[in-house]
Amino acid sequence: MNKDGFPPAYAQVFRYIPYLIAYFSQLYFYSISGEIICDQMVAVADAAYASKWYERYQPRLTQGIKLVMQTPLMNNNIMIGNTWQLNMDVFVGVIKKSMSFQACLQAVYRIDEMN
Repeated sequence: MNKDGFPPAYAQVFRYIPYLIAYFSQLYFYSISGEIICDQMVAVADAAYASKWYERYQPRLTQGIKLVMQTPLMNNNIMIGNTWQLNMDVFVGVIKKSMSFQACLQAVYRIDEMN
């Protein structure tokens, strides 16, 4: 360890591992749930479109089914704090960025060890 305290001691690192596991697992479960909900919204719209709603002249029914078909097309995003979309792309992005940051820290530490 150098004089700045980097890298931290193993005891400090192991203290944060349960928190990281809880964070990533919670983000995973929320992301997969958001993905399932969006897929179900699209499936309901497809089922409504595949029905023979246009054969009968029922204006109120037609308006309702059109609304059901248009809802997933307008906004198919479940948001986290009105900032991030709740889907698997965001989860994969978070994992990629955290691994990139960890690799960057390892590279800096290795360069520091060589000097």
